[in-house]
Amino acid sequence: MEITRRELMGGITGTIMAAGTSKFGVDAHGDSDEPFSSPEIKESELQVMRALATAFMIKNDVPGLSIAVSFQDTLAYTDCFGMANRLEQQKVLPSSLFRIASISKPITSVTIFRLIEQGKLKLNDLVFG
Repeated sequence: MEITRRELMGGITGTIMAAGTSKFGVDAHGDSDEPFSSPEIKESELQVMRALATAFMIKNDVPGLSIAVSFQDTLAYTDCFGMANRLEQQKVLPSSLFRIASISKPITSVTIFRLIEQGKLKLNDLVFG
């Protein structure tokens, strides 16, 4: 099964959205390093999300992956896959830190274009000076 980052996140987010609109109980989970899923998410849906994550890791040679999804301001799902550190055989935990690489570029781009749409910024404005 070949899978892109967009398909991975779309599949996981779609499953979370299909679980319903009720409040998920983040308080019951706290800051645990154990994976968490809302009771509204069925085991069959969890299996699909895990399969998507595993296929993504295999296709892209990703050693470790951590996923957290929130819905209506509460935690709905967390899960971890693979190794945070291959040399020390440390498994990925929800609290594991990762370098963000270029993930902030699309977020910055969307923010800039929203400011342009709101008339608060122009494309020819200077960043400095």
